[in-house]
Amino acid sequence: MQHQVTRFPLPDDLPSVPVFDKTLPVKQMHVLEALDLLIFRADKGKDARLFVFRLSAVQRGMEGKQAVKGKYDCRENKLEKTKGCHLYAINTHHSRELRIVVAIRNKLLLVTRKHSKTSGVTGMSLLSPLSESPVEEFQYIREICLSDSPSVMTLVDGPSEESDNLICVAYRHQFDVVNESTGEAFRLHHVEANRVNFVAAIDVYEDGEAGLLLCYNCK
Repeated sequence: MQHQVTRFPLPDDLPSVPVFDKTLPVKQMHVLEALDLLIFRADKGKDARLFVFRLSAVQRGMEGKQAVKGKYDCRENKLEKTKGCHLYAINTHHSRELRIVVAIRNKLLLVTRKHSKTSGVTGMSLLSPLSESPVEEFQYIREICLSDSPSVMTLVDGPSEESDNLICVAYRHQFDVVNESTGEAFRLHHVEANRVNFVAAIDVYEDGEAGLLLCYNCK
């Protein structure tokens, strides 16, 4: 079997359009085109928060050459309870429901997006179709306290809607899995090393069964 990799260079004149200014230092971002959502974490010390935007509204602003948005312009787009967050993760399979877990030191905040049963698998909300900000479409489910602050997080979907979903977290010298419903944590893998640099925990699915690829460097 032959494998071929083809490189497609980007054009030199590809335009660069600024959207947010330096008052919003973006550290993590997800673009969910199917859900018409732009989610990012702007981290500036204690004032760090998660912001949610309608992707179509951002695109209209770019096409209309609107002014670059700053922190004050985006006050209606921030999820208030996420203040002080240093990390977040979303589920990669959100055909059933978009879930977000936000880490605020050693506390996890579980957030989901509300949607109408008639909205279909795309998850497009019918609650406030004319609103430029989708903040009201998100609801806070529960808080979970960990023994330490996580440096890596991944959401793992249960095999069915009735199954408990899991959160994989990495801290100290170990990976744990946390039950979203009960908050119980179970040891998944301990790293025998003096120093560990956690890189990622990647969720993989085969025949409906979830697995995790754990990535880290150790010395």
